[in-house]
Amino acid sequence: MYQRASIKQLGGGYGLGFHWTTWNVDQNGVDIPFEEQVNNFDLNFFINQAKELGASHVLVTNCHQYQFPAGPNPYIDKLIPNRTCKRDLMGELSEALAKEGIKFIMYYHHGCDGAHQDPDWWKACGAGDFYSDTFYKNYIDIVSYFGERYGKKIDAYWFDAGYGLFRRGVVPWEALSKAAKVGNPDRLITYNPGVRSWGLYTPYQDYYSGETHYFDDLPVGEKTNTGLDWYAFMALHKWVEDPDNPDCAQWGIDGTCYDKQDWDISDSKKMAEFVKAYNAIGSTVTFNMLCYADGSIHPVDVKAIQEMRKYL
Repeated sequence: MYQRASIKQLGGGYGLGFHWTTWNVDQNGVDIPFEEQVNNFDLNFFINQAKELGASHVLVTNCHQYQFPAGPNPYIDKLIPNRTCKRDLMGELSEALAKEGIKFIMYYHHGCDGAHQDPDWWKACGAGDFYSDTFYKNYIDIVSYFGERYGKKIDAYWFDAGYGLFRRGVVPWEALSKAAKVGNPDRLITYNPGVRSWGLYTPYQDYYSGETHYFDDLPVGEKTNTGLDWYAFMALHKWVEDPDNPDCAQWGIDGTCYDKQDWDISDSKKMAEFVKAYNAIGSTVTFNMLCYADGSIHPVDVKAIQEMRKYL
């Protein structure tokens, strides 16, 4: 029987999340080649931001939609050239966070929620044949390598696009989750079913993914109605391209919004009450921070966290 790890090991409080990926741009709207972006990343500055803002954990994307990890992975190299990076930024980041006592959640997106997302990767990893085991073998190899390489420095995984797997039909959830525990059997894992989605694809996971943009998404009881530990991954801003769409949020800074200064200001008191509600049951909240290619957080979000801390 699957033994679930407890969300309490993330230490409560609140964390900061970063969609730091291929589509980030710099403060001038320049789209920098990803490996150059990785090489230029100022790790000390980034860690100091997290410390100064009081983060108990940090979540960072290692592949979001496009399969470009911020470090090495020979299994990706075997399938498609020029996607991995020589600098092991994920390794450096996880080690630096561990030294500061800050937990690390690695976000991973398989990049195959439809051929439109990353067509070259879709073809290379075998995602086009829904009835073949090739895609899942590659997925398992890739995730197992991350776990083996970074070990206990990955405290949790946040796997995006669980719905993309579910739509493929029969999913080897047990094997996927076993791969996700490589290197750290106590590692927390979750598969995201989408914004405000309460579906449970598999019992082989530890906590509710909690993707939300709403401060009224508060825990009811110590567990969700599917028996998972509560958790929330909160986006603070409306989607620039469609601000009237209630189910879409802006998760990162791209070429459409790099110079936007009038972001809707978050209600810091509501943020604090949100954190308190999750902390009361031993859980935690991750606030997604808008950040540029160099990892610097947009001043609006820095101010929101600073103001929130006054109410905690």
